[in-house]
Amino acid sequence: MYHQMHCLNSFRRLFNSVHPRNVSRSNSEHKTKHAMHCLAYLRQMVLCSADTTLEPAFAAQDTDGRKTQAAYGSGVTHQCRDWVQVREYAEGNYGLWEDEATDFVTSEISVAE
Repeated sequence: MYHQMHCLNSFRRLFNSVHPRNVSRSNSEHKTKHAMHCLAYLRQMVLCSADTTLEPAFAAQDTDGRKTQAAYGSGVTHQCRDWVQVREYAEGNYGLWEDEATDFVTSEISVAE
């Protein structure tokens, strides 16, 4: 989970560093707010489905040349949720929310395909 949070934070910091601060009220501002919302939502999902699998660390150097520890997460077995069960649940309950889905260009279920 900590590695996932680190990666999300890296995206957030990069996004903030390249995004102009003087965006006018426009479609661009809406897209920026939406992207920040999505990062916050992904953060919440990482925290809610925390995986406590340990990822072995190794010695590395940071950008200033100082010694640090890093982890790739590759080659480590994680316990994932059964996507087929999640999909079946979403499809089975979609009818309950169909009226509210009219605001979307496509249903959220089809986006996940």
